[in-house]
Amino acid sequence: KNPGADNIVAVPGSFRTDSDGVAAIPDVNDIRGYKATLPGDQFALVSHLYNSGRYRDETESVRENLTLITDRAIYRLGQTVRFKGILIRQGDKYAPIAGRRLKVELRDTHFKEVANQEYTTNEYGSFHGEFVLPSSGLTGDFRIICGQNAVSIRVEQYKRPGFRVEIEPVRGEFVFGDEVKAVGRAVSFAGVGLAGAKAEYTIVRRPWFRSYLHSGTEVDAGSCPIDSEGRFVVSFWPSKADERYHSYEITVRATDEGGETQEGRAHFSVGEWSIVLLTDLRGMVDRDTAHLRIDAQTLNGEAVRAEVLYSIQKLKDTKTEGKYEEGELLAQGATVSGDGANGGGVRLDSLPSGRVRLRLKALDTKGREVETVTDFVLFSRNDARPPVFSALWTPANPTECMPGDTR
Repeated sequence: KNPGADNIVAVPGSFRTDSDGVAAIPDVNDIRGYKATLPGDQFALVSHLYNSGRYRDETESVRENLTLITDRAIYRLGQTVRFKGILIRQGDKYAPIAGRRLKVELRDTHFKEVANQEYTTNEYGSFHGEFVLPSSGLTGDFRIICGQNAVSIRVEQYKRPGFRVEIEPVRGEFVFGDEVKAVGRAVSFAGVGLAGAKAEYTIVRRPWFRSYLHSGTEVDAGSCPIDSEGRFVVSFWPSKADERYHSYEITVRATDEGGETQEGRAHFSVGEWSIVLLTDLRGMVDRDTAHLRIDAQTLNGEAVRAEVLYSIQKLKDTKTEGKYEEGELLAQGATVSGDGANGGGVRLDSLPSGRVRLRLKALDTKGREVETVTDFVLFSRNDARPPVFSALWTPANPTECMPGDTR
């Protein structure tokens, strides 16, 4: 038991298991653990029980909860704010509270009252109303308050945009030093190109891994012309810094003849290799059912077709943990990326169990070689023992299958 802050251990009772070894423990808040014993064997440790929900004392009073919602999150001065409230009683059961008289206030960013109204909840415990915002004065965070409950809205003197800037996904196979082109348009919301506008751009570089954690370094900036259809092209030649791969963010700001400015953003990645070779073989692989399926894509996720050479070699343990020596060549051949998408691919059931290394090689469209190396363990559920040393050998059961697979 754990009453209050005092840690006191007590034994409220005991329970016997049935013929199936099952014992039912009453649903009592005070029970925090159990200990299994046998005659002459009292040395088992206490197993703790954890309540999956919030611990609530049986004497805790029933609470009332009011939820406030608005029709929008942001408004202009002078607009109407529509809101709704729902009042319920929370305990062992939920029930609406009808006929309750409530006062609702609208307060500005300095918490000064702007208006107030009173409402009565209906049979469903709800009410609704509206406030008209002042046509002039302070903007910022306003609050609709009812008792101890509140909902915030944002009041801004904003102007509806007259056009938008769209940047297409960056496509193609490129590495450091190649030209990268970002193509986009400045268009009205009717889809008409914005002629006569001016555009400026900035490009920021970030590390490829967890790029969102870095503010980035500006590596290029300038202006680009916009043609009569609103199209623009930004050309950029990325250079290698201190990483093998980098992520880039391009921001284009367009200004029309009336002085309105809008911006668009796009992201792309550049590295030492223009494409990557992907396979789902990793960790522990059931050789009786697995197939070698290879996909090729650019660093920006664009699927490409490539002829891939593959080899599978047996790995030998060394005296250094995690280091292996390449041994016998078990299989090699050629395939085309994407051919295994419908259940095809190279079968692995003829290979022996054990740790292996898969090596994939391909050429991009400019004849540059790309290589991927992956280590994994082949096993069969018919193996007499694990193919590699492991203190705990627990291969996962398959959770996916292809048409025609058997399990």
